[in-house]
Amino acid sequence: MKIYLARHGQTDWNLNNKIQGRSDVPLNKTGVEQARELGRSLIGVKFEHIFCSPLRRARETAEVALEAAGVAAEKERIVFDPELVERNYGEYEGEPGESFDFRKYWDFGLDSSEAGVESIKTMFERGRRVAEKIRALPAETTVLVVAHGGFLKALYFNLVGYEVGKTEFRSFKLENGEARVVEI
Repeated sequence: MKIYLARHGQTDWNLNNKIQGRSDVPLNKTGVEQARELGRSLIGVKFEHIFCSPLRRARETAEVALEAAGVAAEKERIVFDPELVERNYGEYEGEPGESFDFRKYWDFGLDSSEAGVESIKTMFERGRRVAEKIRALPAETTVLVVAHGGFLKALYFNLVGYEVGKTEFRSFKLENGEARVVEI
């Protein structure tokens, strides 16, 4: 099975280093172009299943990318799954990125949910459920998942495996508009 994990294109909040989380921010001009470029990189790939976060920046990325890939009709088959939304960053939503302690909130041992932040274990549980849905598909399936940087980490490590206390979760990172293929 081939799974294409794609992060949404840039938003003004990305550009200004603001924490987005579940805030429903649209793509900016650069983000739309990144989505087009993503689509051009997917020309010729046939997806049996397309999953997408319902947040606007992910929806727009998926729709623009499929158009650029020359398969605009595939937009009708997108499954908008609420499990794919970004991590809830609570009181940090809209705040500058430097105000957020990424080490603390990505530490499985601490599993902090202070300030209304969704705990890492809760997000990884969502990632596990999505990974199970994908694994239940036929083995020769090609899947596209369009979502968010934080959630895609959780999904990625649920697909490839991880060891609590040893895996550095911040080692997997997708830039805006980037896709990575995972084979399982």
